[in-house]
Amino acid sequence: MKRKTSLKNLLLRVAALSAVFVSTAASRSAAASLDRIVSRLQQEYESISTVSADFTQETSGAGSAAAASAGRVFFKKPGMMKWVYRKPDGDELVSDGKTIWFFQKDLNQVMERPSGKTQGVATDFLGGIGNIRKEFDVTLARETGDVYRLGLAPKNRQAGQSLRNFYIEVDRKTFLVVRTIAENYFGTTTVSFSNISLNSPIRDSFFKFSPPKGAAVVRP
Repeated sequence: MKRKTSLKNLLLRVAALSAVFVSTAASRSAAASLDRIVSRLQQEYESISTVSADFTQETSGAGSAAAASAGRVFFKKPGMMKWVYRKPDGDELVSDGKTIWFFQKDLNQVMERPSGKTQGVATDFLGGIGNIRKEFDVTLARETGDVYRLGLAPKNRQAGQSLRNFYIEVDRKTFLVVRTIAENYFGTTTVSFSNISLNSPIRDSFFKFSPPKGAAVVRP
């Protein structure tokens, strides 16, 4: 005896198949969108030799007061950077790609160490020595307003072992990074960039640092 298929059951099957089709199409569309964003982002930064920007940095953690700092940052390929702080006034974080110096004016102290292979997931990319596709598993965490928020998980876990989550926010028109958000076990650090300037000539000597007279130099 042949089973009869009711119109209701037939419609339910069609709806289920349609849902699978739509879900698959949406997944492919999202993947294509993410691939396009990452390609544009990488292409943009590969065409840039220097970047400078105003920055604000906010750090918050459980059981501790929020801390804020601000200043201007400079990046030059490959791997050079200089963070000049206006708040706290006089502090500097400098790297020539081989050595990192962190000067704290109020202590008159310089922390000096080799830059190593990795300076950080954000500074590596902005400094031109990082490749998103090769070094990170990327997800499109959010798409709101004027930015795409991308989640970056280091493929080399050791490089990002202290991170729980790391995000970059990319301007939807310029495909420049306008914000980084790092979440670790101690708190969250958000760095926002504005007044971004591209490809302005910067001498390599700008990324050298000489400790001020009388400053203590600490080499961990």
